[in-house]
Amino acid sequence: MARKRAPGGGRKPIGSAAARPLTIRMDDDMRRQLEAAVGRQKVSKPQKTWNLSQEILWRLRVSLHDEHEEERRDPALRALCFLIERLTHHIVGPVPAHWRSDLFLYTAFKIAVHQLLDALEPPGPGMRWVLRGKHPDANADAYMQRYIASFDSPEARATHSADLILSELRNIPSWSPRRREQERKLLETLPPYYAISFYGMPDAARDLALKPQSGGKVRSTVKVRPILWARREESDEEPKR
Repeated sequence: MARKRAPGGGRKPIGSAAARPLTIRMDDDMRRQLEAAVGRQKVSKPQKTWNLSQEILWRLRVSLHDEHEEERRDPALRALCFLIERLTHHIVGPVPAHWRSDLFLYTAFKIAVHQLLDALEPPGPGMRWVLRGKHPDANADAYMQRYIASFDSPEARATHSADLILSELRNIPSWSPRRREQERKLLETLPPYYAISFYGMPDAARDLALKPQSGGKVRSTVKVRPILWARREESDEEPKR
């Protein structure tokens, strides 16, 4: 009598849909690299089962996601990031030091980026601050009040954004596993934009060699400066600084 598979037996589907078999040919070197990656996953997350098929599928998903994100990315921003990368390469040159850990090179990097942005500054009087002078509803929360106030000047807008990004950079990587799981579930109800910081900030903190924060709310390192910008009108009058 032919043997029958028990109910629930067999290979379990991977992902949200049932997986279908696909036979591919792979050279030995690529297979060794993928198997090494599987081994690293098992070492870093021993409680998690992981195999070669899952590793290949995960890398395919990441590749497709990155390709999709690349298509959506602002071309001018992509070009600017390329120029900054080239600046860093030339600043460091053959010096046996890294721009992130060497104060001299880091200072040169800051100056060069500032000069680059000055050279690329668009002409004309600039946009009118459509939210300037407006006030949110009396019942608006504190975040919305700060958001609208940030449009009073470029300095205020820059400080607001830098404060937010630095706060995410110093807080998100230090979240406990329980907190990360709570935030991950919350992200399922929000647009994809909000997931970028959740997944990207831990990697950014690692690559910048930032030390994890411990205990309490992290205060921003951004200093709030007096607003010295005078809005440019349709005339070519230079802003007061």
